Amino acid sequence: ANVKNLKLTDMKVHSDGSKTIIGEERFIEVQSSGFSATGMGFGANTTTTWTFYYNDIYVSKIDPKGKLSWMIKIPKKQIIYNYFGIQFN
Repeated sequence: ANVKNLKLTDMKVHSDGSKTIIGEERFIEVQSSGFSATGMGFGANTTTTWTFYYNDIYVSKIDPKGKLSWMIKIPKKQIIYNYFGIQFN
């Protein structure tokens, strides 16, 4: 699958040499606003919000010869907001 931000979350090697691979689309957005005395976007009178995205899960089975046997997509959309160090689902 051609998926942006796909992260490997688990892999199991089976006794026959086949593998099950699980990945999830994950990414983070960081937004800063306000005045910063440091000029770096962080500091006095700034607000920074982190938004964590955990999206679709992909499960693949690879045969012992390295060929893709099958792949499924499990639709998912989860967003977690972190504002001043407090997380909101």
